[in-house]
Amino acid sequence: MPSKTKKTPLAEFARGTRKMTPGNWITTIPEWPEVLEAYQSGISQPTIRRWLIDECGYDPTECTSARLNWLSKAYQRRPRG
Repeated sequence: MPSKTKKTPLAEFARGTRKMTPGNWITTIPEWPEVLEAYQSGISQPTIRRWLIDECGYDPTECTSARLNWLSKAYQRRPRG
């Protein structure tokens, strides 16, 4: 049974989502500075993802592993020592 709530038209939805790359999403969330600091200090991407979902309330379909994997391509971890 179809939903009776008004939805965004498909063309408008596609325009809005097409521009969102993994890096764009993660850098737009309020927790971005904390996520970057945690990643660079050695906290794993799965732990960061769990925190974003469990503690910050992000939807698992929005906070995907692929979006967090972008961190390893864009940022280096600090050497421990």
